[in-house]
Amino acid sequence: MNTAGLFTNEFVPTTAAQWRTFAFPLTSLATQDNVRAKFEFTAGSGDRANHIYIDDINVGNSLGTFEPADLIGLSLYPNPAHNQTQIFFETQKPESVTIRVVNSLGAEVLSPLSTKVQAGAQQFNVDAASLSAGLYTVIVEIDGNKAFRKFVKQ
Repeated sequence: MNTAGLFTNEFVPTTAAQWRTFAFPLTSLATQDNVRAKFEFTAGSGDRANHIYIDDINVGNSLGTFEPADLIGLSLYPNPAHNQTQIFFETQKPESVTIRVVNSLGAEVLSPLSTKVQAGAQQFNVDAASLSAGLYTVIVEIDGNKAFRKFVKQ
């Protein structure tokens, strides 16, 4: 779960790109009483040891369904955006990715971006300077699966 490389000094996350979203289906535990979760951190040895940061833990009764955006850790930062926002997500293997930005009527407002990516953390910039103030949706399509996140252009 390394998100920022190896550090020989103390590391503290400072940007959204250094956080990851992980979703773990717990459907086999849905009918169990008194379920406990445990996070266990084992640091490396010598100069490879550092801290672990865990934030925003959500446990819900989604009946085993996960949104594609949650499964790939899709996030936008900053949101609301002024002239640009960055898209962050993670792929498990090399993939073909298409990114589209649509307005509230579903019309594409920026040229779509289609590219191939390697496995791992992905980051793309959306130039929102030409967009009017309002609500937009970023659509990330990976291998035929679509994930959505909304952002506000101020």
